[in-house]
Amino acid sequence: MTFYGATEHRIPLDVLLSERHRVKTVRRDNGKIYLELTHKRANLKIWFNPAVNYLVDKLIQTDAEESSDSGTIATWIVTQFVEPAPGIFFPASIETEILDKSKTGVTTKRTVTFSDVVINRPLQKNAFAFQFPPNIIVSDLVNRQMMVTDGQGNPTIPAKTASGGPLKMGSPEEFPVSPNEFDGDGKVTEEEPQRRTRWILPVSLVLLGFVGGTLAVRRIRAKRNESIS
Repeated sequence: MTFYGATEHRIPLDVLLSERHRVKTVRRDNGKIYLELTHKRANLKIWFNPAVNYLVDKLIQTDAEESSDSGTIATWIVTQFVEPAPGIFFPASIETEILDKSKTGVTTKRTVTFSDVVINRPLQKNAFAFQFPPNIIVSDLVNRQMMVTDGQGNPTIPAKTASGGPLKMGSPEEFPVSPNEFDGDGKVTEEEPQRRTRWILPVSLVLLGFVGGTLAVRRIRAKRNESIS
């Protein structure tokens, strides 16, 4: 669980405690550890549960400047912990309630549930690799081209319209209806094209050095002429 910090919106507990704050009270409350602290942006009431390795199972947040007719009261309650591995607990269900204390008195409620929680299982090498399906049209935003993926999902084939011409980005022409109409071979785009503007800075530095050198030479020559005369 993260907390509303003095300088950032959501931070972990160790960062919260490292920021400037004031502890109002720390005590036991029905077998749990109750901590109440305040900083320049909020008041926080936090309950730590020893039965689940002292994880937070309840949090109440109010405005730093509390008022009876304005501001908000936000409450988070963990209604279920799971133990996916011995001694390792995870909050599987969290209920949130946010009360607006203004005249409208709007209350927002929601429940977040995590299922199939798995801890530290080996990941396949391609677990985070993205691969296109074969025989689909994709946009190459680097080269501004429309490409078709081959059998391995690589966008290497130039896309064509129904009339056989090259399919351009934003073209109103009809897409081919069958992957068999695609032909050709190409390479996957892996690098962005070099921009022409990349030469502006080096050329400007060269010109600046040339002008500076010319002025320096003129000054040296002027001093020599003065000394001779």
